[in-house]
Amino acid sequence: MLILAVRFLSGQFQSTPWDEHVNGGGLEWPPSPWRVLRAIVTAGLSTRDPDWTRLNALVHRFAQSPPIYHSPPVTIGRWPRDSGPPARRGAAPVVAVGGDHIIYLEWPDISLSSIERGWLESVLRRVGHLGAPQSRCAMRTLDAVPQWGPDVTSLLPHSKETGAIRLLAPRADATLGDLTMTVDEIRGSHHRSRPAATQFVPYPRLAAVWGTSVALPMPAASRGSATNIAGVRFGLHGARLPEVAETAPVAEGFRAAAESLYGKLYNLATSPVLSGHEGPGIRRGHGHAHYLPLAESGDHRRIDRVLVWAPDGFTTADLTALAGITRVYFPKHTRLAPLEVSVLDTWSAADVAAMHPPADGWVTTTPFLPARHPHRRRNPDGSVRWSDTAEDEILRELRHRGWPLPIQVEAERTPSAASFRSPQRHTGSSRPPSAAFHVTLRFEKPMSGPLVLGQWAHIGLGRFRPMEVQ
Repeated sequence: MLILAVRFLSGQFQSTPWDEHVNGGGLEWPPSPWRVLRAIVTAGLSTRDPDWTRLNALVHRFAQSPPIYHSPPVTIGRWPRDSGPPARRGAAPVVAVGGDHIIYLEWPDISLSSIERGWLESVLRRVGHLGAPQSRCAMRTLDAVPQWGPDVTSLLPHSKETGAIRLLAPRADATLGDLTMTVDEIRGSHHRSRPAATQFVPYPRLAAVWGTSVALPMPAASRGSATNIAGVRFGLHGARLPEVAETAPVAEGFRAAAESLYGKLYNLATSPVLSGHEGPGIRRGHGHAHYLPLAESGDHRRIDRVLVWAPDGFTTADLTALAGITRVYFPKHTRLAPLEVSVLDTWSAADVAAMHPPADGWVTTTPFLPARHPHRRRNPDGSVRWSDTAEDEILRELRHRGWPLPIQVEAERTPSAASFRSPQRHTGSSRPPSAAFHVTLRFEKPMSGPLVLGQWAHIGLGRFRPMEVQ
């Protein structure tokens, strides 16, 4: 017996039945066997080295018989949607999942070995959503049959009831190739009304779903609870890892992925920690997340790690969003290939400090970009002085970050900055920073890092390293 537990993280599921139009208002519940298996296959193929043999065997086993559903009570709801064009505003219909937000799928005839179950669990961790992208979910297998609550309804396939619903399921002869066909391939070049090797299986209609339609308020965005985690380190995988000069675009892509996933998980909310903003135009200070691309192993010219570091620490909601990042995409004009990412480890504030040992000398590894332009001022006696210089910016930033003033500051324009890309989000181009500096700092006593300064410190520019560490 195999039991699959699916938890909808935001309490909602939104998808259109295969044989209905997307604007027809139809909602699918429970998620069809074909949709669930397709999501698992997609996750299995998203790894760097897919196990084709096991995926083929998995499809064959799941296709032999449709599952039994054990569904919690659900209600058709309409959550307000205020964004987008006027024609699309209004209320988006969703299935609101009550109780503990878990639905169970049971295949009585499937048996997996411990090795097969372990591999399947690794694939399930990569499943991000079912149906619409906002229907974020988490899947896992169960070792034993849980105790169904009194509010759980079991739905058996091949129902003879009048008014039964039809769910799309794979036939026994379905293959891995059938599950990987795109919708365009199915409905376009192949002119099919539904995917190959599929069938509609009748299930009892869950009365709670179709009884009434109610207006549900948008759930409050949860910011989670505080944790002692201040750093999350990711490994990057891809055919071509980006160069160190592409630090800013890589960091921005990572930040965009984190913010996007957080919004999908928490009903379009914004995380103050991941975004650095308490509200529209309200900056948070320096305690928010810094996205620091690193070149730690192998070719030191290529970025193979990203440290997401928040001096104020992450909440549980932030960590949920970060843990869900499996792939990072970049705007087309950056010419950066998508990257697969995986969480390597999480660090407390003490762990982050230990990875940046104390030193009295610090030097930049990426160019320092000041936030202000230097100005020439005239004193009352007629002499001329400069204000808002790079040195002034460095001292101001150190005070804001709680560091002591250094006994020595050396800032000189560096020609190597010409190879670095500017932040794409704000420039829309790939031009290098116009004013960038190589900086060396000396302090009276050793200081522990990390240390990042400058206008784009939160995306990896102006990052320092201890001078004693090569």
